[in-house]
Amino acid sequence: RVGPLFETKSDLAKMKPRVLKVQQGFSDLKKKVTQAEMKLNAAMEDEKKRRLEAADRKAAADLVEDVVKMAGVEEEKLSKVYPQGEQLLQNLGDDENPLAAIESLQKDLASSQESLSLTTGKIREKMESIKGQTCKGPMSEARNSLVK
Repeated sequence: RVGPLFETKSDLAKMKPRVLKVQQGFSDLKKKVTQAEMKLNAAMEDEKKRRLEAADRKAAADLVEDVVKMAGVEEEKLSKVYPQGEQLLQNLGDDENPLAAIESLQKDLASSQESLSLTTGKIREKMESIKGQTCKGPMSEARNSLVK
């Protein structure tokens, strides 16, 4: 057999291993690109989660810090009023005007109670603001530390 068609057919048969090799290389390259895309997407997702968690950690720390400050202020106010009440009870008969001292202490206690209920309301609002957030992570830790 001789002729241009036979020569072309034999040339194509000779090129078949080379074509298969190129096809295999293309297939391998395609797999590598797909794996690299998956790896990139996973890395991007991890970075996104890391940033969100860092932001949540900061927000949770700020929240706890605010609540601790509010509680500290209220504790300081009560620490001023409580000893006055103790002293008044101990020296009840010694005072020349115990009624005025009792009324003054009662006003102080009422203002402390009002301030304490406002602070408690603010703390409840802050707790409600984090209630719907994830059950794991910094906000959950903040909520647990505030409940104690």
